[in-house]
Amino acid sequence: MTAPTVSFDETTGDYYEGFVNEENKPHGFGKMMYANGDMYEGYFENGLKQGTGTMTFQTACIYIGEWNEDQMEGSGYMKWPMGDYFYGEWKDGNPYYGTKYFLQAGAPIDAPTEGRYCIYTGTFDGGGLLSGWGTMRWPSGDIYVGQWQNNVRHGWGTQYWPSEDPNIPEYSFVGQFNELNGGWIQGEGTMYYRDGSVVKGTWNGTELISAE
Repeated sequence: MTAPTVSFDETTGDYYEGFVNEENKPHGFGKMMYANGDMYEGYFENGLKQGTGTMTFQTACIYIGEWNEDQMEGSGYMKWPMGDYFYGEWKDGNPYYGTKYFLQAGAPIDAPTEGRYCIYTGTFDGGGLLSGWGTMRWPSGDIYVGQWQNNVRHGWGTQYWPSEDPNIPEYSFVGQFNELNGGWIQGEGTMYYRDGSVVKGTWNGTELISAE
């Protein structure tokens, strides 16, 4: 690794400040300012982002975390300009497992986090969509724990509706959810009410279609 240098790539329009290797590729700590407006500051290995670093995208997204062969991979934090943010594990440039905060439209800035965000903790698919198993908490106090597909509830899960007592739900449903029904209840399941009654059958939303 040679001493820090400054270089401009006339082919790509990228500008680099930092350490390079014998082949004059970024190697070690440096800062790359890309022609498209993105900027990366962190570690490189043989010209590729490797290790830890911060990428500020021209879209105003900011990623701080680990990299592997130019991809966001490992532990990292991302904040989007609309106010959403995520921290957790990344794979092939996308969230893989962790917690994502979805800012609700019109949410008061001075409200606590629980009052401004839907909070999801779980797995994601290869494109960054909620998929697999996870838990979502809504500002209303509703909670869902179960399977997801294409960013919506799909498969088996449990939905809890809050009551005045934060430790006892007003009622809850355990059963099937369907992406084609907007990610809502559809199929077999059991509804549990606070008064102790239990209704098992086939449901469409909270409407009982047929009882067992």
